[in-house]
Amino acid sequence: MRNKRITFVETKNDEDRTVRLCDRACAVFASLGPKDAGPVFTFNGKAIASVKTAFNNAREKEGLEDVRFHDLRHTIASRLVQSGVPLYDVMNLMGHKSLTMVQRYAHLAPDYQEKAIQALNQFGHDSGTVRNTSAA
Repeated sequence: MRNKRITFVETKNDEDRTVRLCDRACAVFASLGPKDAGPVFTFNGKAIASVKTAFNNAREKEGLEDVRFHDLRHTIASRLVQSGVPLYDVMNLMGHKSLTMVQRYAHLAPDYQEKAIQALNQFGHDSGTVRNTSAA
């Protein structure tokens, strides 16, 4: 927790994966209290055997019929892109292997080209070949 990271050792592709945690996630883990060993998440004192089953039970209890576990991941990626986080950074945070996977979120950053043009405008120079007559 000091490094604000968590490592998953049993992933769907059989590769360990370390993920950085936001402050809210760290607060959730801190609220669970310290543990020397054993499962992190429990229900009625027993380890949660299936995250999918636990999620579905919680979802049904709250009446969220059209919410899937993967929707949470999609929401994270969407919010990152909408906040201006570059797609390459989103790719790495989400653990995607290529930019192709994260491209589906590109449309959520409609002003990305404007930011790119502003960045190029910062490096303007006067070569004497073209006169800048725009007022914008």
